[in-house]
Amino acid sequence: MNGVHGGRRRWGWGIVIAIGSLLVLNGVTWFFIGPRITWFEQATGVPLSEFRQEYPVVADSMSANARQVAIWFTAFGVLSALVGVEGFRHGSGWAWIASWVLVAALAALGLSYLAAGEPGFLSLGGLLMAALAAVGLLAARSGGHGVASMPHARSAGS
Repeated sequence: MNGVHGGRRRWGWGIVIAIGSLLVLNGVTWFFIGPRITWFEQATGVPLSEFRQEYPVVADSMSANARQVAIWFTAFGVLSALVGVEGFRHGSGWAWIASWVLVAALAALGLSYLAAGEPGFLSLGGLLMAALAAVGLLAARSGGHGVASMPHARSAGS
């Protein structure tokens, strides 16, 4: 990778790596600090402390669910970042194709929260990160001609 296209590809893969790293940071933060459940009081009108006193099992279940989501965010972020590093270092075609799963997952996250009437960080943030990842992947595309110009596609035909 050299010249203008090499720099563009490196920037594209850098965006994918950064988004994977943000997912890891988000997951680790959620796991150890816990999500701020201010939305609970806004949505129900009931202070969370009262809810915890009245329904401790449900409140504990909500906390456990948040930790499980945090683990999945972390795992998906690590996987996305590692695939991005492979693409950054070697320009692998399989990494480019596999990274579109990141775009799809982030878009699905954003759209599912938006459809549920939650136009907040998870919906808009998910859609924004999906758009950024898509831009990064388009910039990371080898040769600017899609999958056919990627190393695995060229070597398969020779």
